[in-house]
Amino acid sequence: MIRHYGSQLVEVSCERQGSGTGYEPGMVAKVRFQKRCGTISQDFVREVLRPTNCKAADDPEACYARIDEMFVARLKERYRHADRGWIDNHCRGYPAACSTLQDYELLYLESHNERVFTAWMASKADLDARQAQAQAEQRAKRRYRAVAVAAVLAASN
Repeated sequence: MIRHYGSQLVEVSCERQGSGTGYEPGMVAKVRFQKRCGTISQDFVREVLRPTNCKAADDPEACYARIDEMFVARLKERYRHADRGWIDNHCRGYPAACSTLQDYELLYLESHNERVFTAWMASKADLDARQAQAQAEQRAKRRYRAVAVAAVLAASN
């Protein structure tokens, strides 16, 4: 997962997640954390789906709806920059792309990374533009001083 920390784009990963971001080398700093490694879907199946027997519940549909809400809430919490509208639309248009919890989570991850990367590029472009403007102003001041010094020297000769 990619996060935007100030002027740096950081890939938060661990040994189990791998390190492929899809972005050019050098653009993303890699940081390894021990917590929150792996996908939500893997942990969710182990912690919630396997122990829960919705078929035996009084209202199986309500049980499955609660589980679905719980999974989506966890996705929203971790991948908070994901474009949920795009994901929902993509799943309506391509149901096979969302056939498993892991497929659904990978769409959240992809959307989150893309939006963070886009925001970072926009802020980087803004920072680069401000730095270029400051440098141009410094060059103009130096030229002005050089012209003023030359004029003083010419007048004194």
